[in-house]
Amino acid sequence: MISNHGDHLVFLLSMPRSGSTLLSLMLGSHPEICCPPEPWIVLALAEYLRLGDVRSTPYGREWAEIAAIEFVLKPERIQRGALGKALRMIAETSRLDAITAARQILQTVYQLHLDVSGRSIFVDKTPRYYAVLGMIDKIFPQAKKIVLLRNPLDVFASYKATWEIPRTIFTPEGVSVHARDFCEGLFTLADYIATSRNDLLVLRYEDLANDPESVLRSACEFADINFSPTMLAYYENAALIEEYKRSPVGDPVSSCRPKPTNNRTVNAWEMRLDEADIQVLIDVLGIKIFERLGYGNTVARLRDISVNIPTEEQAFGRRNLLMRSLIDHVHEQPFSIWNNFVSPLKGCQADRAARLEVIQQQQAVLQGVRQSLEISEADRAARLEAIHRQQQELEQLRHSLVVSEADRAARLDAIHRQQQELDRLRQNLEVSEADRAARLDAIHRQQKELDQLHSTYGFLCYRFSQLKKWIYECRKR
Repeated sequence: MISNHGDHLVFLLSMPRSGSTLLSLMLGSHPEICCPPEPWIVLALAEYLRLGDVRSTPYGREWAEIAAIEFVLKPERIQRGALGKALRMIAETSRLDAITAARQILQTVYQLHLDVSGRSIFVDKTPRYYAVLGMIDKIFPQAKKIVLLRNPLDVFASYKATWEIPRTIFTPEGVSVHARDFCEGLFTLADYIATSRNDLLVLRYEDLANDPESVLRSACEFADINFSPTMLAYYENAALIEEYKRSPVGDPVSSCRPKPTNNRTVNAWEMRLDEADIQVLIDVLGIKIFERLGYGNTVARLRDISVNIPTEEQAFGRRNLLMRSLIDHVHEQPFSIWNNFVSPLKGCQADRAARLEVIQQQQAVLQGVRQSLEISEADRAARLEAIHRQQQELEQLRHSLVVSEADRAARLDAIHRQQQELDRLRQNLEVSEADRAARLDAIHRQQKELDQLHSTYGFLCYRFSQLKKWIYECRKR
């Protein structure tokens, strides 16, 4: 997700006709990258929010307006209802400072494109962003920037061959916005890449044409994603090519007839530009800019073909003259479609403010209710805690009862066994008692018999003693 600082966001910066469409088609063919045709949205917001001095110099305002509206509307065509979020964000910008407003709008619209495309990284490729480089850094300080460079002579050769731009743009009478690209764009990009930065990657069109895979691998590593071979087969991505073909802005040639890369357009200026074309361009640029951009070898070639090399002061003076003529004589129409696009939303702001006041009052009431609920919730939490403790105690008691019940059952079983043993003993005793009674009865009878015998024995003893006494007396006589 694109953050406030610009995570998952990449800006592709370049001069027009520098191969940015080719590179964007390659990047857009990666399964994780969303890279639509030129959005121009930052320039449009700078105009709409009056950021910086964008309005002071022509930059292609009509293209910016059309491209920005197309860029904002595209997600709605893919996913119905997606546009509402962007429009609400635009309507709310009146209460924000300009940079914050731009950040929120851009973050919302960029994220809409990621959401409907299912990708994770958004690439905004708009060549004229050289006019708002500082603004981009302020809005998204952590966004990554890829600067694509090309030999300025080849850039102008492409202007001439593709857009049929004549060399008269470098005269005060024929100056156009395209002259600004050379008078300001080249030098702004040179200043921008002069300092080493972790958020900046510099690529060259010549390297892209000669060894596209190495360049694309560098770009993927810079964006913290893995290289995908589908990037090299960008010309087979029919859906993306069709999207570029339908775009009202951008490169009409390379997107309509995509083909594998080749290096035939490297140093094509030697065949496409005549001596007058080269001379008028060098008169405006000088030669130091070639060295600053890394094309110092071109300077030697220019000397070989006897080009008159101006001093840097002379070239600077010509550039200043052209820029003054551009400001004085080229007048671009102010935004009209964009204002009509968002003005109904602005008209709703008063009604929206009244509704917001009612909402704020309701929120105050809800805040009081919420506080009461929080107190009730605290009391409820305390009660639940007490119930929880009681449940724990009951659980412990139940466990103790279960243990006691098991012990009781064991003891009852032991008592039952002992009862059975006592019953057996009782039965045995009952049997023994009956036998004892019978024996006592027998003993009693025997005792009676013995008593009779004893009485008879006593009588016999008595009679015997009488008999002995009689016998004794008889002997005495």
